[in-house]
Amino acid sequence: MANAYMPLYTGDYLRKTRSLKGPEHGAYILILMALWDEGGEMIYDENELREIARTHGNSWKKVWGKIQKFFNIADGKIRHSKIDEVLSETEKRKKSYQKRGKKGGKKKAENANKNNDRDLAELKPSSSNQTKGLGTPKGVNPNLPPEGAQAFEGLRASCRSEEDRLELNRLANDVVGWAENVLIVKGAYAVDRFGGLVKTLNPELRLEAGRKLKPPEPPKASPRLIAINGGREPCNAEAGA
Repeated sequence: MANAYMPLYTGDYLRKTRSLKGPEHGAYILILMALWDEGGEMIYDENELREIARTHGNSWKKVWGKIQKFFNIADGKIRHSKIDEVLSETEKRKKSYQKRGKKGGKKKAENANKNNDRDLAELKPSSSNQTKGLGTPKGVNPNLPPEGAQAFEGLRASCRSEEDRLELNRLANDVVGWAENVLIVKGAYAVDRFGGLVKTLNPELRLEAGRKLKPPEPPKASPRLIAINGGREPCNAEAGA
């Protein structure tokens, strides 16, 4: 099938077919649609055309005698000039759309590659960090102690794929602290998302959601009590003070 949609230019059609009657219009349109469906060309066979036009017997001879002039018949083939013209224009548009689509896809791929290169560049430790082994990884809290920085760099060194490195780069934004063999992250979401990866890269290391500081306990009251305003309230004063 050449194209599922066949445009009909009603103005051109009506001007050229004013003399046709209903059955002739029907046969003409049906043959036009068959030509369109076959890519603009069919074998010239009146029996097949009669079947396409749904017209039989003497009626076909009368109908075909009226509409034959609209078709081009040569070398055993039947064509139609308007069908050829529209199919040619349609093919040109399709090629133009495909060309623009390829350009757009190429540009999109180039932008994606640039973004990936940028992310990978951020994953690479600086030369000073490689030398010292204690620098804070990019994106990680700069207050992270050297042991935490070393642990995070160890995770990066254990990565087996670029995707793992990109995930660690995202994890770096959530790291807020360090305890023994524990990277402290902002919340439970980070633990759920990155915990499996961290365990795979280093089974001895784990993630833990940020710990909340306990509020200071209020000072304990002296067991001695004195009467104030008719009630009993704690008092830290010594007797006779």
